[in-house]
Amino acid sequence: MDFIVGIFEQVFKKDYIQRVPESEMIVETESELLSYNRSMREGGAAWPYIIYTAYFMSQSIQRCTHVLDIGCGSADLLMLVAKANPHITFVGVDQSDIAIHEGQKKILEEGISNVTLIQSNLTTLSNLNDQSFDGVISRFALHHLHDIQQLESASMSLRRVLKHGGALCIIDFKRLKSYRLMKYVAYRNKKNAGELVSRLFYESLNAAYTKMDIEKYLSRN
Repeated sequence: MDFIVGIFEQVFKKDYIQRVPESEMIVETESELLSYNRSMREGGAAWPYIIYTAYFMSQSIQRCTHVLDIGCGSADLLMLVAKANPHITFVGVDQSDIAIHEGQKKILEEGISNVTLIQSNLTTLSNLNDQSFDGVISRFALHHLHDIQQLESASMSLRRVLKHGGALCIIDFKRLKSYRLMKYVAYRNKKNAGELVSRLFYESLNAAYTKMDIEKYLSRN
């Protein structure tokens, strides 16, 4: 019933729910990271979506040679995209040193040679050169930014490192209009995903920007 009511609210309500930034900007503890990673690996709750996203991103960057993944986490998705595109050199950046360390271990274990991971602040990307990439991808990273000011700063940094006319593929949550629908979506797969991952999902939906917010800054010249 909550799902049906939530759909009606999503369709007919005029205003979006108030945005609530996440309690933590990045995954801080090893237990959180392990729980999150389990859902992303083969057989995990998010695995079918990961496969679809990897395919969609791969189609977007076919003409690229150097691609940046913003907010790569521990690189589960990035490794799939890199394997599917051996002609491309990838750099993944994330603010979490725990995630970067975990990702580097997995890259070595998998023997992937076209991926480098770097810890970097997403709002500045200060350790990356101007126009150094002809493609940028990102999955579920922008909603981690605390406010509109950080979103604007991150968008400016993204445009700085991306060459003119480069490929851009950004995937993130969209802010909803219904709390019922948001809670249903976050917890509907709790049995497989677990309490922690479901809670993180719910917080992420709370922290999502509107489509208008994202387009306002990413579409600027």
